[in-house]
Amino acid sequence: QAAFFSVHFQVCALLILTCSLTMALPTLTPEVVAKMVDKAHEALQDDATKKKVQDILDSAKEKEPEDSAKRQMLMMQEIMPLAQSIVGDSWAEWGVTGENA
Repeated sequence: QAAFFSVHFQVCALLILTCSLTMALPTLTPEVVAKMVDKAHEALQDDATKKKVQDILDSAKEKEPEDSAKRQMLMMQEIMPLAQSIVGDSWAEWGVTGENA
């Protein structure tokens, strides 16, 4: 479970970073970011979503058992689109929507 939580945190952090680099976001204070992470974490509690994330992790481990950098790249290539679809418009109150993320 620690690895799964770590992936949740990485997904949330990457979403925030990606959004902030690709669009004009309002000022992100630590409080706002904490709320964004909470929303994303809440959305990631669904069992079907957990299985999708675990399948991505397992697939990456299978494809790249020795090279952790390549394995991480494979994971993020799959997890980023999944995370964006999961978060959806739940970040709209902070100016992040499906159209501008």
